[in-house]
Amino acid sequence: MIDMKKEMTVEQKEMSKNQNNLMNSVHAGSGAEHILKSEHNRSFGDVIKNLRKERGISQEYLAKHAHIDRTTIARVESGKFKTLSMPNLDTIAGVLGIDLKTLILKTETSGESVSYRGQIDKIEFILDFPESGFRILSLLPKKKEFFFGKIELNAQKTVPSSTLPHPDQIYIHCLEGKMTLLRESREFLLKQGDHIAYSGLSEYEFYNPEPLKLNTCLLITYPSFLPL
Repeated sequence: MIDMKKEMTVEQKEMSKNQNNLMNSVHAGSGAEHILKSEHNRSFGDVIKNLRKERGISQEYLAKHAHIDRTTIARVESGKFKTLSMPNLDTIAGVLGIDLKTLILKTETSGESVSYRGQIDKIEFILDFPESGFRILSLLPKKKEFFFGKIELNAQKTVPSSTLPHPDQIYIHCLEGKMTLLRESREFLLKQGDHIAYSGLSEYEFYNPEPLKLNTCLLITYPSFLPL
């Protein structure tokens, strides 16, 4: 819990804002989860530009300290350029005074998944569960603070929480196909572009209702569900 008597850092303020907007008071047993639709009126470039302007930083300053060409920053902010590597995103986040997980969370909810921007083929490692019909692909090296990757679930297959336990925050963004989340006797159908955030303290399971098609979802957990 943040001590409100103390001045919050920029990162704490950003994370507090994100949790208020995305987690929507989701706690174990609250039943407060709801499917969030992508905000197509906002782009990834808008997120970067808004954060930069909020901090009074020019494109030249951001480019110089992130070691990225200013033209690239301008094209990203205008929506003409939508490919940035994770190292570049990490550097930009540092210049903006936030950490990578905060920037990822903000860009994911803009409606443009960062997994489509130069990272879709860059897999750090794979956790394969062939008997259960799914695998997890990490898009970043192992980090204690959070996990960022994809889960691929074969048709008509289920992943129970006992197979993928995580007692803290879980964020799912449906990239391809459909996926059903079952939690506390409630069912949430996610279609492409939908995303949902919830606490993993209660039992849950993912299910791919497609008869033949593979389902792919972005998977982010806070902290990482992987032991380090």
